[in-house]
Amino acid sequence: MRRRAETASVNLCAMLPGSQRIFNRTFLILSAATFCFFIATSVLVPVLPRHVEDLGGSLAMVGLVNGIMWVPAIILRPFVGRHMDRRGRRPFILIGTMISVAAGVAYALSDSITVIFIIRLFHGASFACYYPSSTTMVADVLPASRRAEAFSYFSMFLFAGLALGPAIGEHLYQASGADAAFIAGAAASAAAMLLASRLPETFGGEESEAKAPLLHRAAAFPALILGLVALGAAAADAFLPLYVSKFGDGDSRLYFTTFAVTIIAVRFFTGRIADRFGRGAIIVPGAFLSAAAMFVLAGGADPAHILTAAVLRGIGWGALFPGLFAMLMDRIRPGERGSATGTFTAAFDLSFGGGQILLGAILQATSFDTIFVLGGLSGIAGGLVWIVWKKRSEERFPPLDEVIYPADGAASASS
Repeated sequence: MRRRAETASVNLCAMLPGSQRIFNRTFLILSAATFCFFIATSVLVPVLPRHVEDLGGSLAMVGLVNGIMWVPAIILRPFVGRHMDRRGRRPFILIGTMISVAAGVAYALSDSITVIFIIRLFHGASFACYYPSSTTMVADVLPASRRAEAFSYFSMFLFAGLALGPAIGEHLYQASGADAAFIAGAAASAAAMLLASRLPETFGGEESEAKAPLLHRAAAFPALILGLVALGAAAADAFLPLYVSKFGDGDSRLYFTTFAVTIIAVRFFTGRIADRFGRGAIIVPGAFLSAAAMFVLAGGADPAHILTAAVLRGIGWGALFPGLFAMLMDRIRPGERGSATGTFTAAFDLSFGGGQILLGAILQATSFDTIFVLGGLSGIAGGLVWIVWKKRSEERFPPLDEVIYPADGAASASS
């Protein structure tokens, strides 16, 4: 009863017109847990491709091992999303961190590509549970009028973890080998689990007019744009460590750290731009800048190209994702947020994970330049989709009445 009352209070405060506070206790604990969770995730980025090669795996196998963990995430996220709208957000956050701890330990105990492949399948369930539930919890506790700004701040903690994790992984791999990096990831996941245990439940059991669908149609348009741009992310994140090892100085920290730091800097203000001028003000530039980064990577693996690509992609992704997620939440009632977030994030999993598998096979037959150019072309397609179909999408799924922002939100005043 006490937890239910606390839950209702959290949701009521978030929805009151005068409530504009972002940095409440729940937001800060969740942000700290997310920081730790994504350190654990990104520690693997520079380590796992080399570890698979050290065990005798081909380039195609690197892509398969990297990408296979997204298969369970794709399958599970819609189910997780719908059950979040019945059982709450907190249980799935905790389950995600527990799986991540177990996976980190299991990696350290394995010395076979087959076993690592199986662990990656298991590890994928942690992403299916953690990220949709954490972002949905953020939507529960933030004011609608500052939605993009608040999500931008939350994602800064995520990308701070992504900035630190590869540097930790690279250092530990070079100093002590892959096992040390895997144990560090497990420790970071354990910290995330302890923090998450202090979170309240933020969903009070609001009922939507109809049962939340497994795949939410309102998420289709932003999910398509996200998926197209994410193909470039798949090319960079999966294969850049090998790219710089073969054609550069062998150290991927410059790219991943610069990318994440740029995102953190950009998200200080991109959310406020989207809340003031509309979501398209950051979505379209974000898609095109992300594409430009991939074309720069195709030009060379020297530090100048790597640094330029990291900055361009950091600005692009730093703008794109908060804009798309805020756009999605603008359209969704509280009782359907889990379903919509599950659908939206599954699109990223499909493109990012499936893209790694597909691009690994293409890389085996062609070159690094080819996969980076393909990622860039896909990003351009994402920006064009917004330009061509945005108006039709908003006519079908207009923003809710509580959402008011001048440019894209004109429909909300009359809907």
